[in-house]
Amino acid sequence: MEMLDNISGAIPGDEKVYLFLDNASFHRSKETAAHMKLRNIEPVYNVSYKFIYNPCERLFGQYK
Repeated sequence: MEMLDNISGAIPGDEKVYLFLDNASFHRSKETAAHMKLRNIEPVYNVSYKFIYNPCERLFGQYK
């Protein structure tokens, strides 16, 4: 919550902040969502990790 306060305090006025986050459970909690709404922060969640879309994983798979 302190980090969200610091981010929101660094932006002048009532501008909306878009914050890019991963899908960690604490980023998606009701408490965090309520605090982000209070601070005018809009979360943007990253897509879930899929190893099949990572070319490095495919290359390592071929080496194995």
